[in-house]
Amino acid sequence: MSFLGPLDVQPLITHLASAVPDLKLVDGAADLDSVLEGEAPRAMPAAYVVLGPERSKPNNGSTGAFYQKTDASFGVVVVSSNLRGATTGGAVQKTSTDIERLVVAALVAWSHPEALLPLEHRTRDVLKQAKGMLYVQHGFWTQYRKEKYG
Repeated sequence: MSFLGPLDVQPLITHLASAVPDLKLVDGAADLDSVLEGEAPRAMPAAYVVLGPERSKPNNGSTGAFYQKTDASFGVVVVSSNLRGATTGGAVQKTSTDIERLVVAALVAWSHPEALLPLEHRTRDVLKQAKGMLYVQHGFWTQYRKEKYG
């Protein structure tokens, strides 16, 4: 069996959708550009999983095998209402900060099926604030091993 990366984002999307039911949309990067350019997400609050940079260490496999540890990063862009006290159906919506905390709690120490190490939270960046919406990217890190035999 060979695995040469990059990490599959689908397990991240599936886990996040299941662990944070307050997120009404969890998706990959395909629609993120249009959302960042001002198009509203299909549902709110939303999260978009985006692969980030990878850095591989030198091969440490023996003859006939290739093993290379790779540091992998990805971001989760959380798009939520930035209006305190907004109501839907009589219930007060969770704040942007509440949603962010749920996302981070769901992913920190969770193990991606292809990874060697559990996820670590590394960064938080406000990407944009506009029209009562907040766009925040949380950066995560893990490590996996590229493998090739024969």
